[in-house]
Amino acid sequence: MELPMRALLLNGDDGSIELIICTIFMDGTGFEGGYDVWGLINIKANSYSVNKSEYYFTTGALYRFYKQLERCYKEIKGIACYETIDNDFLLKAEFQKNGHVTLSGHYIQHFHVNI
Repeated sequence: MELPMRALLLNGDDGSIELIICTIFMDGTGFEGGYDVWGLINIKANSYSVNKSEYYFTTGALYRFYKQLERCYKEIKGIACYETIDNDFLLKAEFQKNGHVTLSGHYIQHFHVNI
């Protein structure tokens, strides 16, 4: 497997969300399932953007989101959520009856810093 690799790319009319895997820690499974991963996140939404922000996640959380998206695409309805225990990144894809998908959520770049 050649790294870095794109793990997720969602494009819309006014933005995009991309997760890139840079390092996979294959020395055991993470607490959320799958392997722990270090990567980068890119978000563009209207005038808001995050570029190459370091992000730690698990392949287990990504796989759960993929399976939810797969179900929603087949049924052309439903909600798929990418979420983690740390609650630093939440992505909700809500499938509308007309086939459109509405994305919402939040990203906290340095969730361990209290202001």
